[in-house]
Amino acid sequence: METLIGNIQSEFNLHDIWHVKNPNIRSYTWSKSSPFIFCRLDYCLISDKLNDLITQVHIVASIKTGHSSIVLE
Repeated sequence: METLIGNIQSEFNLHDIWHVKNPNIRSYTWSKSSPFIFCRLDYCLISDKLNDLITQVHIVASIKTGHSSIVLE
C-alpha cells in the first residue's frame, strides 16, 4: 500500500535523508511518557542533488516539546 509521503517522494524524487545516512539506527522524533510511545513522525526529504552535500544527520531532543529536531551537517 502506498502512502501520501511515498507518493510525494516518488513524484519529486525525494529521499528521507535520516534513513539514507543512518540505515541501521532506530531513532524517533516524537515521544509520549504515559503510556510510553515513540514514533518517527517527521521526515527530512531532500533531492538527489543535495544528498552528497549532507555529511551527517542527527535527531536531537528539543526543550518543552514532545518533538525532537533533525539536524543536518
